[in-house]
Amino acid sequence: MKFWILGIFLVGLIVVIQVNGKGGGARGGGGGGRIGGGRIGGGRIVRSYGGRTNSIKSTSTLKKAAVIGAGVYAGYKLNKAKNKFKTKKPKFSIDLDIEDDDDDQLFSRWDSWRAVDGLMCRNNNDCNWLDVDLRCEDYEVSVLNTARQTINQGWFGGQALSVVGECHCQRIGQVWDRQELECSGAEYKLVGLTLLILSLAVNFL
Repeated sequence: MKFWILGIFLVGLIVVIQVNGKGGGARGGGGGGRIGGGRIGGGRIVRSYGGRTNSIKSTSTLKKAAVIGAGVYAGYKLNKAKNKFKTKKPKFSIDLDIEDDDDDQLFSRWDSWRAVDGLMCRNNNDCNWLDVDLRCEDYEVSVLNTARQTINQGWFGGQALSVVGECHCQRIGQVWDRQELECSGAEYKLVGLTLLILSLAVNFL
């Protein structure tokens, strides 16, 4: 019985790897191709963590608000977000009563609204300071009108009407890692989850 269960989980693991490996596509020619999360080049496989070499998704309007990035940041996540903010210094005004060079106040004001509304954006520059693969995706008109009315009206220096959408990872197979605050490859998360379930199953047998 134990071996049957182990066999089923191993098959599941293989399926997960194969299905997610097709997300980025397989390319040949030129001297290199890609298999799953890695590239083949020069006779060796180079792993691509975070899906950084996956194809960029075609743009489309969002049919509903996903509230990506909402929630309170504390400890590790708060410090990581603050360090990224200070390093990249995103070029937008948070509030007219704060000096542009007051990083701590600017970040705190942005963070208080993000915690409720998520990662709102007007263009890619409002997103890619957090991660190079994070881009601004527009809401559909009906969703946009509702979002502009319900989000904090202080966004971008009292310019909530300038919001057009929210930030999402731009590459195929990527998801927003809420713990690490970065776009990461979904295939690695699924494989890790499968291995965890397999380990638990073995322990309970």
